[in-house]
Amino acid sequence: MTFFPTVCTEADVERSTWIERWPPQVQALSFRQQGIELTREQLHALARRNGIAASLFDAVGTAPLTVLQAQLDRLLQQFPAGAFVRLGSRSPKDTERFVLSGGRADSGAEVIALLSAGSIRMFVDYRRCMQNQWTPSIFLREWQPMSSAQEWRCFVYERQLLGITQYWHAQALDSDACAQLQRTGIASLMQLAAQLLQRLPLPSFVFDACLLLPSPLAARAVLIEINPFGVTTDAGLFDACDERLDRTLRWRSEVGVQQRPLADCC
Repeated sequence: MTFFPTVCTEADVERSTWIERWPPQVQALSFRQQGIELTREQLHALARRNGIAASLFDAVGTAPLTVLQAQLDRLLQQFPAGAFVRLGSRSPKDTERFVLSGGRADSGAEVIALLSAGSIRMFVDYRRCMQNQWTPSIFLREWQPMSSAQEWRCFVYERQLLGITQYWHAQALDSDACAQLQRTGIASLMQLAAQLLQRLPLPSFVFDACLLLPSPLAARAVLIEINPFGVTTDAGLFDACDERLDRTLRWRSEVGVQQRPLADCC
């Protein structure tokens, strides 16, 4: 997920494992990935190396991270083009290291560095896992370069698709990207939403998708991640993420924000 509530509850930990508990029929809609569950010692070692409130975590030495690095190196052999790094909960995208690398790693040492580079997001997650005696997992996901025009956020509420927004909504799509979106992109995003509704029992959720461009004339939506539905989720070009979403798709073009009723896209 992309955001933890302020108060830590058992439900927070349950939601932090969504990516770990995707059923095979949902995983088939996304990028290939491999996960490794951390030990308690590895969790504390990562959290201390992260450097934020390190004294809250146990001093366990460097041996747990040495073992973890070797485990990660073995998993990375399955990803010759590198892998995107995240916990089951979320990625450490609030650090300079992550921004500069795009979250990509080629070695176990780089994975560990990404997850322990002074990330507040990781501190919060490590702390809450520790408080709930939960050992999280690190996920390595098949590396897929993405432009700002390819990533989209979709809102499902009470089993209905209520809105689609450009994820990187401050950046305008050029005319070619706008044409691609209207030619095949919208239909592909709506098809992915329909597939998720068939395969997930959740009544409400938010999912992010990438529009892959296998050819100049076609786009294919691939699932990136699934998030809880709620006001803490970035609503993009909508005013808020709640049941007031107005069943439109919104994007920013070179002439301003555009919107189109989803009913006209069917």
